[in-house]
Amino acid sequence: MPPSLSGALGYIGFLREQIQDSLVTSISERLFLPTDKLHKIFTLATIKAAVEELICGPDDRIKLADTIHDEGQRLFAMLIYNGWQDLIINFRKHGALDSRLPLSEDDAVKIAGHSIGRRLAQEVQWVFYPYTFPESMWKCYREVERKIILPFTAEEQLGTGAFSDVNKMNISPSQQNFVDKGVEKVQVVRKQLKVKGMTEEFKREDSCLRLLNQLQHPNIIPLWGSYTYRGKQNFLFPYVDMDLGKFLMAKTRYRDFQWDFTFYSALTGLASALSKTHRLHLDQVNHDVDFEAIGYHHDLRPPNVLVSPDTFILADFGLGHLKSAEALSHTPYKSISGDYIAPECTDMGENPQTVNRAIDVWAFGCLIAEVVTYMLKGADGVEEFRTKRLTPGRLPQWKDAGFYQPHGDVKQEVFDWMEALKHDNPHPDLVLQLVELSLHALRADPRSRPDVNNMHHRLAVLSLQKHFQSVQDMFCKKVFDSRRNGSKYGATL
Repeated sequence: MPPSLSGALGYIGFLREQIQDSLVTSISERLFLPTDKLHKIFTLATIKAAVEELICGPDDRIKLADTIHDEGQRLFAMLIYNGWQDLIINFRKHGALDSRLPLSEDDAVKIAGHSIGRRLAQEVQWVFYPYTFPESMWKCYREVERKIILPFTAEEQLGTGAFSDVNKMNISPSQQNFVDKGVEKVQVVRKQLKVKGMTEEFKREDSCLRLLNQLQHPNIIPLWGSYTYRGKQNFLFPYVDMDLGKFLMAKTRYRDFQWDFTFYSALTGLASALSKTHRLHLDQVNHDVDFEAIGYHHDLRPPNVLVSPDTFILADFGLGHLKSAEALSHTPYKSISGDYIAPECTDMGENPQTVNRAIDVWAFGCLIAEVVTYMLKGADGVEEFRTKRLTPGRLPQWKDAGFYQPHGDVKQEVFDWMEALKHDNPHPDLVLQLVELSLHALRADPRSRPDVNNMHHRLAVLSLQKHFQSVQDMFCKKVFDSRRNGSKYGATL
């Protein structure tokens, strides 16, 4: 409870203590006052009580509390916290309230004097003016003032590579507009490039992500924002705690994937996302821009596919690119890791070659094979499949679990495994078509592979058939159970 006006501290002392108790430490070990706590402390009633304790003329008090409440809570907080509360009169006279923050050193010195003004501009104001991530941050790349405090309160490394570090970050809820401010915890993924400065790689990825974001595609990871802070380039994405790598190793099926039909719809969604990446078309009416391009991902593998409760989400476009619709998709192969690398990426000596979008098709064929394996045989089946694929590669002293033999054709172990999968399902006709689609994508000659749009259409038909079969199976089971229980099934449906 606040003290009475006659208390030893008074309302100003009480507010100072409330501020001190409400400060939060950022990951940079700088203190800041979150906006929600600021508003909780500085109600109109407490501001009025504090104004009564100011040393000022009676005319200066006229509507002062209302002005502070509506326009100057941050400024009043920083003045009270440092014992400069009487200066609020000068700041109001100069029209230098919250809307003017952050104050330049010249303005602060002019209003508060040299000593206080310099300290306020250089240090104090930043504690009370932490960055707030805007809702529309994805629409335009931002340059963040280096003195401002980013409201990250915790971080956990998720991964690191040659080009970037990926961390899970906690944001003080009131300092963001990505999700409802009323939630208890806000977590995002921050991808930070290792090379400082505005690099061509950052520009390319930023442009690619923001253009793809215009689609609002449910199977493409949303970009929440991109910004530069203290020379480092950053991307922000929603945090998804499951990726396909962990998914394929889980002993129990994840969420809605307890039903087989979810696998079909998830693969269809992922194919749609890849198809939109390979041929992007935006128009002014639906996307606020006329733009057409061809693109590629070039790093499709389990860690770069996220898993929501009911679908797959394409993520990490760090090696992706969009080109004009008339351009060729050929580009030098960039070295990546994993088992989904296409045979044309390197020559027999593992030297990088020129590749095109067909390497995404190959990778998607590999992905389908492992996802179907998991659907039918679980995590143990995926592990067995990978072990069987572990054979000598193009450099005979090394073994790999890739999908192709040294000369480029699919490994016999893959063919044998896929053939066995055809017989491990109550509806072998649909699994047969999934297997055939996977093997079609795993052809050695890139020109003979289907394009992703064709794969998407074929998967969409399979998904529709699988959902129909699932409904039919549930209906038949209901009828059977009703008859077995001696009731007329029509009355129980």
